Amino acid sequence: MENLNGTPLKKFNINLSFTGDLLIKDDEAIITHFVNEHQEDFLRYFVDSNRLRKRWIYFKINPGQLYHFLNKDISFKDVFESCPDGFVYAADEDKKGKLVSLVILGLKEVPKAYIPTRKMKYDPKKYEEYTYDLKKLSEVCAKFS
Repeated sequence: MENLNGTPLKKFNINLSFTGDLLIKDDEAIITHFVNEHQEDFLRYFVDSNRLRKRWIYFKINPGQLYHFLNKDISFKDVFESCPDGFVYAADEDKKGKLVSLVILGLKEVPKAYIPTRKMKYDPKKYEEYTYDLKKLSEVCAKFS
């Protein structure tokens, strides 16, 4: 797994609730949607693993970004690189899903290997059914953001 040059954290300072998987490959979630207690949207993106751990990147997105991604206007890389906070969380979980390390990284600190490619675009044939409902919701929310 890649070395991370961010700031270690003892715990997540946000409380996320699972809402749905956007992309699943080989029975494994690749992109998952969450909301926090303020109803702000977050995505979790699978980036790396070894025999003991899986590494995920969590980042906030705004409804407009989500809307444009689900309408194929922008790539997942565009969504990732324009996260409104300017930072992401890299979380390592053991095989049982328990958090074993957490690092906050500025976007420029994210290893190149973890940055999505421009080819990673929304394709309704590959994404989960949950994205259809999310697309409708994000369209409404984008009008107000």
